[in-house]
Amino acid sequence: MSRILFIGNSYTGYNDLPGLVRELAALSGRELETDSITRGGAQLKWHLSVPETVARIRTGSWNYVVLQDQSLQALERPEALHAAVKELASIIKSANAVPVLYMTWARQEKPEMQAAITEEYTLAARNNGCLLAPVGEAWKTALSSIDGLILHDKDQSHPNLTGSYIAACVIYSTITGNEAANLTGILPGDSALAALSDQPLLQRLRNLADRAIQEYGVSLEA
Repeated sequence: MSRILFIGNSYTGYNDLPGLVRELAALSGRELETDSITRGGAQLKWHLSVPETVARIRTGSWNYVVLQDQSLQALERPEALHAAVKELASIIKSANAVPVLYMTWARQEKPEMQAAITEEYTLAARNNGCLLAPVGEAWKTALSSIDGLILHDKDQSHPNLTGSYIAACVIYSTITGNEAANLTGILPGDSALAALSDQPLLQRLRNLADRAIQEYGVSLEA
């Protein structure tokens, strides 16, 4: 069983993204244990300033730690993103875990944001030996190829459940090395995934998640 800690803000907290990743893994017969440290609007540099967060990284026996910075940081303060990732990646590696960068997406009304977000997250991953989960690129491709698809919430920033689903697919595949396209079905009962009943759409999203990883993912050997 792998243990995964998610560190970020509401982009991670919305729709319980860690739980969605855990549920996807269960579909493939793989058990993941997930936990998260989130605060609305928080930047990674803020998380670094919290001793309790650093202590949890060092003492939690994690296999992976997923890092998500504030959604405008790559655009407005990329140097802060790089500095925070560098320090956090060092702490994570010293705790024998693998750092994973969760690339965010462009605002609904500003799709042109994605190029800079992708560039900065890719550079940060390559410079610091991190896996890269290119969620933003998966969103970009999905939105451009599926007519009428909506991934943003009403605020045009946060993810709706479908948006979180494709994010979970990318993160699941990045961490496990298993293609999301091979997953079938959704969990019954109280699972958030049970609310998504359009199986052909879900399969297309899983395929696009894998495509984004193939085209934009960064491996530890990169």
